[in-house]
Amino acid sequence: MVKIVNLKKSYITGKEVYPALKGITLTIKRGGLISIVGPSGSGKSTLLNLLGALDRPTSGKVFIDGVDIYQLDDRALADLRNRKIGFVFQAFNLVSRLTALDNVQLPLLIRNMDAEERRRRAIKLLTAVGLGNKINRKPTELSGGEQQRVAIARALVTNPSIILGDEITGNLDSKTTQEIVELVQDLNRRFNTTFVIVTHNMDVANRTHRIIRLRDGIVEKDISLEKAVF
Repeated sequence: MVKIVNLKKSYITGKEVYPALKGITLTIKRGGLISIVGPSGSGKSTLLNLLGALDRPTSGKVFIDGVDIYQLDDRALADLRNRKIGFVFQAFNLVSRLTALDNVQLPLLIRNMDAEERRRRAIKLLTAVGLGNKINRKPTELSGGEQQRVAIARALVTNPSIILGDEITGNLDSKTTQEIVELVQDLNRRFNTTFVIVTHNMDVANRTHRIIRLRDGIVEKDISLEKAVF
């Protein structure tokens, strides 16, 4: 479970203080599929960065599986990111010289995991995202949708508590967007992994369990889609 308590973040530019988040309090249960929406400048990316321990808040707390993550030092925080958090980005962020298999194994190298176990896990996840027959392809040999599938497999390979997605369909056409959304829904059900996705695409948002709408650094609406049909 993820718990956010009165989270605030301000940036200083010159003599000006810009409050990006003005006090966010949320609880995200294990296995949720959450979208974060709102206009540019509403605080979406700032919130995602703080959830992912990529930045530190001005004040407030973030708990992941009961751990107050910002009480950790930088080394412990890096370890927590590797064990508890997966990331999927709009630009895929794959290493172009590596195969799909090697890209997915990357987060496991930090753990000094046995090579055979790394390979087994990576193949399992690539198969789960529909790329079991393309494990030796490099990113340049894959379509945009296939590259995003590799990125999702890489995020899942550590068995994280939460996966954070930043505009994960932003570089994809409408057909491929539909396929990626359906894949995320399937993985969410199959692995009970929590997904939190920032998106401008309301068609994507409306396929999640819950929509959190930000405006001017606060939660404007928090909508449960309990009757959504997937």
